[in-house]
Amino acid sequence: MKNILLSASLLAATFITAQLTETRFGVNANIHQSNVGNIHYDSKGRIAPAIGIFAQIPLKKYDGGEQAAKHRVFFVPQLEFNMAGESDKQEGAGTVKYHNNYINLPLYFKYYFGFQGENGPHNAIVQAGPVVGVAVSQNVNGKALLAEYQAADDNFKNFDLGLSVGLGYRIAPDFEALVRYDYGLLKPYEYKNRTYNYQLGVGINWLFR
Repeated sequence: MKNILLSASLLAATFITAQLTETRFGVNANIHQSNVGNIHYDSKGRIAPAIGIFAQIPLKKYDGGEQAAKHRVFFVPQLEFNMAGESDKQEGAGTVKYHNNYINLPLYFKYYFGFQGENGPHNAIVQAGPVVGVAVSQNVNGKALLAEYQAADDNFKNFDLGLSVGLGYRIAPDFEALVRYDYGLLKPYEYKNRTYNYQLGVGINWLFR
């Protein structure tokens, strides 16, 4: 039994060491339009940036042919500062801006596939996973006329959980361009309708060697 446990421990240590050795780190930035669904009658999205860091951890190695000993499936945890929210144009009373800023933790599973190019045979990217978010600030610029909006602002929820999907292309060995869509599963505001965050953006990843 001791020999079995020792062998299993050595195999696990070897696997973890190999994964850490081949893990790459990077920074990401995007520009997006964010909105809050089912609240604020005449609302417009907030166009704002997000910036973060990530690790790209290999999960599966493909052997044989041109892809010998190359990884195509990765787990990508990411930590980012994300500026979200929207604005609401009130007739005769100006615009109220709802700026909600989050620290987000997207947890992606990422896959490279198809399209022969200068950087190899697999340059297209698809990724998906959950996103956990914590609001670090809620700024309301202006005053809502409707009492129900004021009550919703007073019951803003700091915790968010959602899903994120992305499509992209590796434009250079260390640079990727992506389109990303996030959809919130929890209510940012307590309101008669089910409110939710959502956003669509474009961005880049820069991986360090």
